[in-house]
Amino acid sequence: MQPLTRENMNAAWVHRVSAGFREHEGFEPLSDAVRAASLQAVLTQLGGGDVWLFGYGSVMWNPIVRFEERRQGHVHGYHRRYGLWVHWTRGSRERPGLMLGLEPGGSCRGIVFRIPRNRVKFEFGLIWMREMISGAYVPKWVTVRTPMGHVRAIAFVVNSGHPLYAGKLSLQTEASHIARAAGEFGSCRAYLENTIDQLNAIGLSDGYLLRLQRQLAHMDHDAQFRRGAVEAPR
Repeated sequence: MQPLTRENMNAAWVHRVSAGFREHEGFEPLSDAVRAASLQAVLTQLGGGDVWLFGYGSVMWNPIVRFEERRQGHVHGYHRRYGLWVHWTRGSRERPGLMLGLEPGGSCRGIVFRIPRNRVKFEFGLIWMREMISGAYVPKWVTVRTPMGHVRAIAFVVNSGHPLYAGKLSLQTEASHIARAAGEFGSCRAYLENTIDQLNAIGLSDGYLLRLQRQLAHMDHDAQFRRGAVEAPR
């Protein structure tokens, strides 16, 4: 599988990813027709003008879309959490991983990207290829507070009725899966580190992600101790 880039986001890529979901995740992904209808339903609510996209995970550090502006953004009513199983792109059947999603309650800091009106249909077509193959996310309009005022943006919220929905897990359970899981698109640990690094780069942080990072560091230390690589305290 090729990495996720703007250049390889096309019908052939979608076909390969869809086949991967069927084989590795064990369910039927959304059809092209259903995905196109979903995009059209969201875009019909626009009334013209530029459109904002809210990123809270990999969209922050690998947006793939061409945008005119980006800002720090704060969404109330949803929080970021590892709540989706992944058995292929960043995991396996033997070592399933977890992916981030937005869940109801709390708030979330991230980045909003402004897509110019003349590129909205094409750019969001790419985003729909990326985020709406499995049906594990639901596109929602959210209000985002930015340093220059409030904007309305599209965000992808977890579909709690989807087969990949993990429900609420303990921090230790989440960390144990993130520590071990890797797949076609890389490791869950790299995904976490990239997300934290991007937040740091724009002067933001997420206490939940930092707690996961510390938990992983503790697990690494314990593993080294068991292997005899760390001297026992005297």
